[in-house]
Amino acid sequence: MTVSLKIFQILMSISFKRNDVQVYIENAQNCYELEKWGSYKSVFINWKISENDVIPLKNCADSDATSYFFKAFESFIQALIDIHKKKQSWAIVKLYYSIFYLLRCDILLSNHILVRNCGLYFSQLLKNEKFAQFKKGKLRGDHQLTIAFVKDLHLLGKIVDPILDNKIDDNDAYTWFMMNRERINYSQKNFSEPDIDVCFGHFYYYFEERKVLDLFAFYNSKDYSICFDTDHSILSIPYKKLVQVLNKGRGKIDFSGTYSRKLVFHLKELAEFGIDRKELLGLINQ
Repeated sequence: MTVSLKIFQILMSISFKRNDVQVYIENAQNCYELEKWGSYKSVFINWKISENDVIPLKNCADSDATSYFFKAFESFIQALIDIHKKKQSWAIVKLYYSIFYLLRCDILLSNHILVRNCGLYFSQLLKNEKFAQFKKGKLRGDHQLTIAFVKDLHLLGKIVDPILDNKIDDNDAYTWFMMNRERINYSQKNFSEPDIDVCFGHFYYYFEERKVLDLFAFYNSKDYSICFDTDHSILSIPYKKLVQVLNKGRGKIDFSGTYSRKLVFHLKELAEFGIDRKELLGLINQ
């Protein structure tokens, strides 16, 4: 037995909830064992969304959009805590993941769904639509392909996102951010701490003086051009994307029950740094 197979079997023995869209599509092909999903590929790519599938799939998409939004929100809050504690390196990684989850949420809110089966497949959530594999040159993995897919939807006018209307150092803003995450994880020999990472130098004062809400109010007063100002990009991009997706998701993102408790739990963590949760929510909801 190979090491990879052993790891797979261990993961399959752990009980956790997977994305609702993915599970629905698997079950629609009568596949109920994840390890056998790859063998259903030929059936899957010929399957069409029926009229009876549309509403259940929309419910699944809304559920997954909520999950992605809260994973993004939680990552963003944890990044703010890290920055306050002068742990900028992992803050950059968490801010990047916040963006990645928001992109996946944005895709769902645009009425498109993604499913994995030995590759990334997409479909518009409409009757009679089929899944097609999404490929883009040499790009590989969920992260690169997700950014590329959002860019394609933006070019087609199916996603409105001013953050993609300009570039930073010849890269779209999300690829620029991914490159910063890769700089921290792979390229840079050492983490910058206790020194301040170059990306935070211009606005770290707001964290030292516990005036982060003033910084967010400043971002609210600016249009999306603040995302391309590299003095602010590392924080303005995830902040502006969070506000943007929240506005798009009104009526679809669920803030009740468990998610309400998640919201309160994480916002309480910010009190230690002088961030009032009601004021922060007020700024994000503008």
